[in-house]
Amino acid sequence: MQSDPPLRPRSEIVQAGIGLGRLLWFNPRWAEGFDFSLRGFLHSFYGPLLALPFYVFYIAMVQATQAAERGVSWVILAVAAGEHLLDAFGYLLLIAVIARPLRVGPGFSAFATVMNWGSLLLNAAIAVGSLMLMAGEDGLATFQLYAFLLVCISVFLVWRAARETLTREFAPLLLVVILSIAWSAAVDQAVGWATKGL
Repeated sequence: MQSDPPLRPRSEIVQAGIGLGRLLWFNPRWAEGFDFSLRGFLHSFYGPLLALPFYVFYIAMVQATQAAERGVSWVILAVAAGEHLLDAFGYLLLIAVIARPLRVGPGFSAFATVMNWGSLLLNAAIAVGSLMLMAGEDGLATFQLYAFLLVCISVFLVWRAARETLTREFAPLLLVVILSIAWSAAVDQAVGWATKGL
């Protein structure tokens, strides 16, 4: 008897994408797109891992545009890969640590599942959008607006996911959202210091 493959893209990634869309549009059937079992929770961590090449591609496109004379630095790309993983997994670890004090522990695995798959789809979107950078200054201006929109969507996704899975109380909900923004900013700043001059 054959065992199930560790990940079935059609049944998990596509369904998660549908679930994320429904969540963002306040569709009450959003949860149908996710597997909130232990197996589904563990499989969701494929999300940030599968998002890795998309994020690295985006960084490579930015490098190729902003530093064409120097070319793409493999060191910068390696650091960017580490930044992505630290951002994705570090934030969830932070929420896991404070989940019990905030009394939102029972919903953590569902929250993590949604955020993990969200990481994949948002990074795929930024990678595709980075192709605009090939269109010169007009493409850069359009991409900057597009990237800002994705940032807004990512923050909105955190809020929606937290509200549906963790709590509807204002204070802890606001804290989860603020920590998402602050963690990403802190990781970006730390990486910026570490790679200064590279």
